[in-house]
Amino acid sequence: MKISEFVNIHQNAGYKVHLKGGKYFLSRGMINYSFPQLSIAFLNRELVNYLKWRYLITVVKTDYRIRNTYEYILDTDSYDIDEFRKRTRTTVRKSIKHC
Repeated sequence: MKISEFVNIHQNAGYKVHLKGGKYFLSRGMINYSFPQLSIAFLNRELVNYLKWRYLITVVKTDYRIRNTYEYILDTDSYDIDEFRKRTRTTVRKSIKHC
């Protein structure tokens, strides 16, 4: 079965599946999932800009060798660690120390 046929079945069943950046996404309320079954999606600026304000949470599976982790995309002009809260600074420092 082709992915487009699989998507059509879900759309006919009432699910909100949309195509953006060559990848399908399944919307369930304020949560958005890469589709089907969290297929691998490569993030680029266009896709991030499309998804970042439309949904509260977007779950995207990326092809990364470390499992059971979360990746957050931070778009800012300054990545100075002192601009974060104390707890966040401590977490970042511990993570860097363990790398």
